[in-house]
Amino acid sequence: MQIIQHHHATVTVNKVEYAENANFGDNHGTFNQFSDRFDATAGNQQHLGPVDQAAAIPEAAPFIEQAVKAEPSLLKSNLVTQLRRLVYEPFKAAAKCGRLLKSSLLKGPFLIVIDGLDECEDCQDVQVFIEDMLKFFKKNPLIPLRVFITSRVEQHIQGHLKNNQVRLENLINHCSRGDIDKFIRTCLEAEKQRNPIINAYIQKHGDWPTKKDKDQLVDHIGGSFIFASALFKYIVNPTDDLSTPMDRLPHTLNMNPGLDTLYSRTLSRSQHLPHFSEIISAIALLSEPLPIVGIAELLGIESFEVVRVLVNLQAIIHIPGTDDLPITMCHTSLRDFLTTKTRVAAVSQRAYQFPLPIVSLAVCGGFGTGRLWRHAG
Repeated sequence: MQIIQHHHATVTVNKVEYAENANFGDNHGTFNQFSDRFDATAGNQQHLGPVDQAAAIPEAAPFIEQAVKAEPSLLKSNLVTQLRRLVYEPFKAAAKCGRLLKSSLLKGPFLIVIDGLDECEDCQDVQVFIEDMLKFFKKNPLIPLRVFITSRVEQHIQGHLKNNQVRLENLINHCSRGDIDKFIRTCLEAEKQRNPIINAYIQKHGDWPTKKDKDQLVDHIGGSFIFASALFKYIVNPTDDLSTPMDRLPHTLNMNPGLDTLYSRTLSRSQHLPHFSEIISAIALLSEPLPIVGIAELLGIESFEVVRVLVNLQAIIHIPGTDDLPITMCHTSLRDFLTTKTRVAAVSQRAYQFPLPIVSLAVCGGFGTGRLWRHAG
């Protein structure tokens, strides 16, 4: 296994830290590739991969220089050619050197981090990149190089990564509460250092916030870094009402600040597709989440039609790696948004008009004795 793809609605872990602990050994060299570097319109940013590699692995630099001198047009070639000639092949040549080979044997393989592959706009380029990468590793199975990819479960990516050279990891299987707790704790500690109001409060009343209050805040955040960031900013940023961070913290436990825009914008990506209203209604109203095949059966449609709607909504809805695992929301506030007419109307009146079969099923409390409750007419 030379490639690991970490997928989820929103990647919430420190990518490099996670990758270095993802059974790749003690990776002693990490160079990053971010999604904008794979954009054909990104100009000179395309060349940052070889630069990163030369900095992380000096032994590769001479081979990169040789390739460019032998073929100056490489810098204007397509992405796949650049990666093969300026990243993969120079690394392969450098890996044969005694010092680098010994280093990789002692410390483990080198690691390339590709962050946010799903954000690349050119789907065809992404597919060709994946195919070429897999072909390279198939021909060079012993090379001390690993690739760590973070991405949402986009169809054009997932289908090409279903390969025995790839290990797929779903963030749903890794609780992010610890990451949220660390994020909040770190942000609050930094704020204590710079905020004289908080310092004065602590001198008189003791540490703030209390462990109980912090734990309640982390529980309320529910694994969403977007939510965590919004709530933290609300707590510490000055307001017109002259309230203090200590005053605002209790209010955050009942707040949903600023997510309506995110929900509206994300839902609008799929609202034109067939069965959008029915699928979203099922997710919003059913007391127990259903898998993709369950929603398809409930609505009398094909599984691929459910996937087609949900694949654009992964910023707010967890899509499992397989059809038999339940679809869940990234945060409970999405259900409140979908079931509040004045809020969801910004997306589409159609989204709020819950289909009668779904309403009937929700009122009846589920599948009953195993058959679907469908509203006549």
